[in-house]
Parts: sequence; C-alpha cells; structure tokens
Amino acid sequence: MTAKAPALPSGEPGFTLVELMMAMLVMTVGLLGLLQTVTVAYDYSLRTMYREQALQVGEEQMNLLRRRASDSGTTFPTTTTATRRIGGGTKSFGVIRDRSTQGETYLLTVSVTWHFKNLSTTHKIYTMKRMRS
Repeated sequence: MTAKAPALPSGEPGFTLVELMMAMLVMTVGLLGLLQTVTVAYDYSLRTMYREQALQVGEEQMNLLRRRASDSGTTFPTTTTATRRIGGGTKSFGVIRDRSTQGETYLLTVSVTWHFKNLSTTHKIYTMKRMRS
C-alpha cells in the first residue's frame, strides 16, 4: 500500500508563486533605493573631505605667502599643486598665489581649485599685510 500526500484545500493560507515573486520585486526596489542613498551619502562625505583639505591647503599657502610677502627680493611661483591623501587615494589641488600692492599694504590672495565628478570648485582666501618700513 502506498501513501499519497493529501491535497491541500484551496482555502488554506500560504504563499503562491506569484505572491512570492511580487514580494521579491518590492524588496529589490527597496534595496536599490537604499543603495542609492548610501552612494549619495558617500559622495557627500567625500566632497566634504575635499573641501576641508582645500581649506587646509589654502591656509598653509596663505601662511607661506604672508612670510614671503615683505621680502621684495624673494620670488615665489604663482601657481603650484598640492597633493593630499584622501579616502584611500590621492587628490591634487591647484593653488594660485598672488601679491599686489595697495598703497602701503599688500593684498595677498590664494585660490585653491579641485575637481570632483567633473565639477570644478574654487576656494579663495584674501588678506592684507602692511609693508615693512
């Protein structure tokens, strides 16, 4: 004698294959949305790190320019590049330094430029320094 599995009555609760596929589709769409937010958050974090490093590069270059501004015989390159390690890689920042005379003072300008996702951003710092008598 062989035993047969009893047939399930149609009213018994459970998932059909269509319901399972729809649940998987809804979960996939939700997970893809979550993945997109992670990517946006990482880009925002990286952009903030670049901005902080550019600020630091600008301050360092301005301090260097302040020390050299009063030395009339000292020349310095007006453009240079600063490289920093950020997020497991390196990032180059373009630096433009300028010194102009405004009466008895120097107007010192430092511009730091960097690129992120085909977008160029510039941070500028200005200060005035009195000429030595």
